[in-house]
Amino acid sequence: MMKTTTPQRRLRLVTLAFLALGVFMMAQTGMAQQNSEDYKVSILKRNAVAVGDSEEIVVRVRTLQGQLAHGIPVRFQLDPGGQKHATIVPEQTTTDHGIARAKLHSDLIGRVGLTVRVGHGTVVKRTGLAFKTAAMDAE
Repeated sequence: MMKTTTPQRRLRLVTLAFLALGVFMMAQTGMAQQNSEDYKVSILKRNAVAVGDSEEIVVRVRTLQGQLAHGIPVRFQLDPGGQKHATIVPEQTTTDHGIARAKLHSDLIGRVGLTVRVGHGTVVKRTGLAFKTAAMDAE
């Protein structure tokens, strides 16, 4: 036996369907905003280091609301000129309570350029570090 629906019942079903669709769409929008790749990135380091020493590069990542961003991928990439004589370890890491760290080392005098990519590469910061001899520091 087939049950017939009244116009009021149809209206309620259609309203419920649109309500469910609206909730679903709002949830999708909320997830997209939560996964947004907009971060505030700052790099903490000294300007110069003695040749042969290592310098810790500290990257601080915050959300646009100012909260520390946890678990965000961070990649460190040396400029092509510095790749032969400098190393950065690790080349890729994730933030731990908004902080990512890497060690930069060079065996030659000069400036080593560094690019930091946060998230999936959408936030890019460039910096550099000068490696000097002890005699250069005395001047």
